[in-house]
Amino acid sequence: MIKFNGNANDENKGWSYYDNVQNQKHSWNESNTISVLNWESDFLLSYATLPAPLTSYYPIQPGDSITITNKNYPNYPVIELSNNRFSSFELNFPAFLASKNKSVFEFGIRKLMPTKDFPLKGTLKDYYNNSLQLIDSCFKEGLIRKEYRNWIQKAVKYEYFDQLIWTSKSIDSSSFKKIFELQDLNNGLYRRLLKQYFLKIDMGGTNDYQRGFLLINNLYKGANRDFLLTVCLIEILKNPESDRKKFLALFNQECKTEKYKNYIYKNYALKEDDQVLRDVLSDADKRKFTLDSLLNSYKGKLVYIDVWASWCSPCRFEMPYSSKLRQEYKDKAIVFLFLSTDDNFGDWVDAGKQEHLTQNSFLLTDWRHTRFNDENDISTIPRYILLNKKGQIINKNAPRPSDPNLKTVFEKYLVE
Repeated sequence: MIKFNGNANDENKGWSYYDNVQNQKHSWNESNTISVLNWESDFLLSYATLPAPLTSYYPIQPGDSITITNKNYPNYPVIELSNNRFSSFELNFPAFLASKNKSVFEFGIRKLMPTKDFPLKGTLKDYYNNSLQLIDSCFKEGLIRKEYRNWIQKAVKYEYFDQLIWTSKSIDSSSFKKIFELQDLNNGLYRRLLKQYFLKIDMGGTNDYQRGFLLINNLYKGANRDFLLTVCLIEILKNPESDRKKFLALFNQECKTEKYKNYIYKNYALKEDDQVLRDVLSDADKRKFTLDSLLNSYKGKLVYIDVWASWCSPCRFEMPYSSKLRQEYKDKAIVFLFLSTDDNFGDWVDAGKQEHLTQNSFLLTDWRHTRFNDENDISTIPRYILLNKKGQIINKNAPRPSDPNLKTVFEKYLVE
């Protein structure tokens, strides 16, 4: 559980986390006081600020309870964890260093984005070496213990090599190969480095994931191979033009990590066949419906469609207002229909439970290629669409639940 105490909300600051399968970065709305995240292995929590290039990472384990308070140090909030192997001071080590005008994670970003507070002084390698020296001196002074020193040294190393991928004109592949021999898949920064290297160097920055999938066996082995096979397969399954059936079969044959196989089955089982899904909905039990048949069943009622996704902070911000409206209009001829554009089935299910969406909540599968998306030009979310009692669109950009004008619109069309 992640809990924000006080006013931690700032549009120029943000918490995010990297999931332990795709290693994709996810953000959440800090205006929500409590966010619940379930993690099965070590977890990478990230904090970043702009325009001042400040970033830090926090090691999280299964069972940890996280409390984030208002910042007590310059530029950083304070984080408190229970059930963690590191001390409270170690968890707030980046904030402690910030109070001394020092940092261990900013070498790459300072190199790319020098500012008045963080001017450019030396090469990327200079910053990396300075970070390691700073960590070592803090260890010798007894500020941090050996286990945390080892963790943050590896984190800084992975961050440095990740920056090399994006800033260097030539890459010494032998140095990266030595790192990849570690197969440190429990570390989110390692997963990010491995994924970025594969996509930018091995795949040449292209999005030909079918070709990438076939390259992996010749380049990687063990846990690294299975992780990258999963990364490629997920992108293949998202694309209706891909040979999804072929690559799903190859994945099931070649991947030896059950965690990844179970993840694909749980979140992408809807896309196992070779059929392009259009205007197809799924409920939480993976039963399929067509959107047209569902809307026909609502004839005689207004339909207020909420197009959202689990990862969309503005969408989640509107949910409490939507809940109040549903309660207020529960005896009226109006249906509140929730259509999610999530790519990840599990994320959508979990978010629906958190927002108490027990009725009229569906996943719009392959939403980018649906007639619904094309006709309503849905390029950003949240989007709210209002249909009259005949099933005709009244407003493709209806007011949000938090907008007081929405009730006026409802009342106008309920009497027609």
